[in-house]
Amino acid sequence: MFLFLEGWPALLLALLAGGFLLLRGAKWALGDKLLRDRPIRWEPDPREERRAAHDRKRHASYPNPVSNTWYMLCDSDELAVGRAGGKGKVLEVRALGHTFALWRDPASGKPVVHEAFCPHLGANLAVGGVVNGAGKLVCPFHAWEFNADGSVHDVPYLKGDAAERARCLGGKGAGRGLTMYPAEDFMGVVMVWFHADGAPPEFPLPRFIEEELAGRAPSSAAGKDGAPAHVSHSWTPHLRWDLGHLRLHPTDWVDQAGDHAHFHTLHSRIVIPWTTVELPPWFCRLFPLSICHELRTYRGSDAAWAEKAARDLGPAAAAAAADGRYIFFTDVAGLAWRGKPLASTLSETLEMYVGPALMIFHIPFTLGAFKVLVSTTPAEQGSVMRVRTFCNSGNPLVRALAWLLAGLSGSQLASDIAIMENKIRLAKPQIKPFDGPYMRTNAWLKQFYSEGSAKTADRYCLDW
Repeated sequence: MFLFLEGWPALLLALLAGGFLLLRGAKWALGDKLLRDRPIRWEPDPREERRAAHDRKRHASYPNPVSNTWYMLCDSDELAVGRAGGKGKVLEVRALGHTFALWRDPASGKPVVHEAFCPHLGANLAVGGVVNGAGKLVCPFHAWEFNADGSVHDVPYLKGDAAERARCLGGKGAGRGLTMYPAEDFMGVVMVWFHADGAPPEFPLPRFIEEELAGRAPSSAAGKDGAPAHVSHSWTPHLRWDLGHLRLHPTDWVDQAGDHAHFHTLHSRIVIPWTTVELPPWFCRLFPLSICHELRTYRGSDAAWAEKAARDLGPAAAAAAADGRYIFFTDVAGLAWRGKPLASTLSETLEMYVGPALMIFHIPFTLGAFKVLVSTTPAEQGSVMRVRTFCNSGNPLVRALAWLLAGLSGSQLASDIAIMENKIRLAKPQIKPFDGPYMRTNAWLKQFYSEGSAKTADRYCLDW
């Protein structure tokens, strides 16, 4: 998963990577070994239909992909508010077995998320619908108007006096409005709360991270000497990487937090940043470098995590992070020479799971730090994955190093995905003591399902 190198090893690796890529040739020579943006599709690529039956069998070994948690639906800047008197944008998203309409309420500035289909005669409000100058969503079919809370504001062809219109719009016979979902802006993206039984949010998004991004809170991790890193920084958006539609499950990433062993095998090899190209054998014989890891997984409710959080995050953030719906994962990673760690290269990455479908990484290095938001949103026969990064410096050198280190992490992420898109999830895996707390993270996952979860896939036609 996400790791970092720093100091002279990072510079050396950057030079070696650049030289090796030049030898490999231009981008066309790398082909599909180069990591790049993929278009956001909420359904599988039709060209891959031949493996659909195989994937249905694989995914049958998994729990329902839609658990009760927060999901990313879009970037915040995709929901534009119309200029004064103008029309606002309505966005369609097909995820979680639903078709959602998303727009921004001009009055509050908050995102609005609801079922896309009009309760009148089923028109898709996200296809042709607009937000008018008064801040009301207008149906493209019969021009019904809806408030930001989902209630019907007006039906333009209603007849009668004001009392009669009021009775039709708000009285006992008015009928239902839109089916609404709690939604919030968070770290530059729009998050929606989904619960199979319609319950309100059961845990909050970690706002203490936004406080840190705004420079109003301490850094998220201790310094290299283990002392609290209570220094405020101003963070800015850095990279956007859309991985697109992948044939995997949010549960796959939860399993990673309990599978420590694969870090010492799959993630011990050095891969050229932003590619899936490993260093050639001759280079590895000449320079016997590898990546070493020291890992630990905590639940947010663990006493050991509370002690660490108080030391590393500060009192306010530690209190907010003490929630059993969060998982925290630390990886002290760096370079090893002939299997022996090089102490000067080691530093600690902190990963946070905000429920099963959102991961946030804090990755420090010598000159700065960057944060990574990774979302996995279930869609038809798979999930849509997106990565957003933030850097705590405007210095071009620091941001270039953050880009390089993000590329190293992205290459490791790609190696995980190659496994996940082809594996099954065993009901009774043969876990060994040195594998890590796999069964504990599996038990943590169960709290995100409720009585209605068993029916969600059938009710909303998810093809898993």
